[in-house]
Amino acid sequence: NTRRVIAGESIAPYETRRVTKDGRVVDVLTTVSPIKNATGKITGAAVILHDITALKRAEGALTEREAWFAASFEQAAVGVALRDIDPAKPRWLRVNRKLCEILGYTREEMLQLTSVDHTPPEDRDEAIAYNERLLRGELTSYTREKRYLRKDGGIIWVNLSVSVVCGTDVRPTHIISVIEDITGRKQAEDQRAHLAA
Repeated sequence: NTRRVIAGESIAPYETRRVTKDGRVVDVLTTVSPIKNATGKITGAAVILHDITALKRAEGALTEREAWFAASFEQAAVGVALRDIDPAKPRWLRVNRKLCEILGYTREEMLQLTSVDHTPPEDRDEAIAYNERLLRGELTSYTREKRYLRKDGGIIWVNLSVSVVCGTDVRPTHIISVIEDITGRKQAEDQRAHLAA
């Protein structure tokens, strides 16, 4: 770097680690520029150091949180998805392995579909109405039982919990859905009701 500065070149900002007088190790963003006199001769260099230790620590914490979220999302024992806010075409943005198992699709197939595609035709108006209420801000979350269509054409019952995720401007950006297959429970309830009748 010294040779480059002597040749009149400014050094783009780069990160280094330095040890302070009291022994602390800090992350530093360094910028170096040559200083020239009136005749254009290089007489020295201006070195600007910015302590970015707090920023690096925050970036590390964010990366750790992102890794924790990704692992929790993927390994959840229930279906979890992020989906678009569009009421009529709420496209899946991200789905976990369990949701793919519940509905019988690959992840790639799921990302080409919407949550309405998985809803039996006779239930779609109600599903879209809930989505519209979320978009208008009448609801920020809800939980309800509903039916879903599997890839093989079978119909299952799920317990669906939905929450709106808002951006910094407080407008809805997407929705997170938690989907638990309760088909076995519903079938047992039907059997008990049939036996009691």
